[in-house]
Amino acid sequence: MATTFTFLSSGTFTLTGSNVGQSVTIACYGAGGRGSNTGNGGSGGAYSKIIKVLPTGSYSVGVGQNDYNGYGNGGDTWFKSGSANIIVCQAGGGNQDGTIDNQLTSATGSTVYYGGHGCPDFQGYSSYNGSGGGG
Repeated sequence: MATTFTFLSSGTFTLTGSNVGQSVTIACYGAGGRGSNTGNGGSGGAYSKIIKVLPTGSYSVGVGQNDYNGYGNGGDTWFKSGSANIIVCQAGGGNQDGTIDNQLTSATGSTVYYGGHGCPDFQGYSSYNGSGGGG
C-alpha cells in the first residue's frame, strides 16, 4: 500500500524504511495570486508532478503561501533533494496581475499544468475586482 505524505507548511524530513527504493509520486501545487489593488484577479497556481525512486536521505519541502493581508503573488511550492538543494519538483505560484509568466520558467516535473489567468479589472473600475484564475 502506498504511503501518502501531505505537507501544509515548509520543512525538512528524512526518508527511511519501507519507502526507500519505492516509486514515489511527488505533486506540487503553487499558491494562487491574491490579485492587485487595480482590480485585476490573481492567476491560479501551477501544478507539477513527477514519479521518482528516492534514496534514503534528507529532503526539504517549500509550501507556497500568499499574502492574506493584502495583495500579492502566490508562492512557489517545491520538493528538493539533499543538502545540495536539487529541485526534484516545483510548481510556480500565481501572480497578482493575473499573468502566469513566472510559471513558464519555474515549473519542473513530468506533468505540468499552468494556473489560469486572472481576469483584468472591469473597464478600469478597480472597485469591481476581476475574478481569479483557476489552478
